[in-house]
Amino acid sequence: MVSLHLGGGHLAHLVWRNFPDDSGWDYLITLPDADEPVSVAALEGHFRGPALSWRELVTVAGGAGSAPDAARRLLVLLPAIGDAHLPGDATEVVAAALAGLGCQRRQAEIADELLAASERFWGAAEWDDRDGVPVCLDSHSYRGFGRSLPELRSIARAFQGRPAGLR
Repeated sequence: MVSLHLGGGHLAHLVWRNFPDDSGWDYLITLPDADEPVSVAALEGHFRGPALSWRELVTVAGGAGSAPDAARRLLVLLPAIGDAHLPGDATEVVAAALAGLGCQRRQAEIADELLAASERFWGAAEWDDRDGVPVCLDSHSYRGFGRSLPELRSIARAFQGRPAGLR
């Protein structure tokens, strides 16, 4: 398990499961006002997600205290993004994160592959605004219309905070 402090009492957890009949990656967040972690994405046979948009990803990564911490955050959360409207510099941003953590060759090629991987999980996800809260329009997203507005607002708040560290 890898945990990221997202700020404001929020934590993101990436949990790897490797049981014989149940393997996959789970992305969960801990909310200050919830008793249990909340699932935001699952990469397994029955993909659920995405957990966050590109804008939220760069916000969380950009709040890091150092360039290596920002690169780690970006790469840990990258598989959980889904966004039909990636900016033109997305490959460059991911390639810079890879280079910042020691990748010495083919950064752009690897970055393109990583960006394409999340689209294979849940397609090019569209996001909309519901009373100021980002909502994923993908039917398999935990951040869709199946959750109440207060739940969606709490999850969105987690991805807007200033990260404080990788643990």
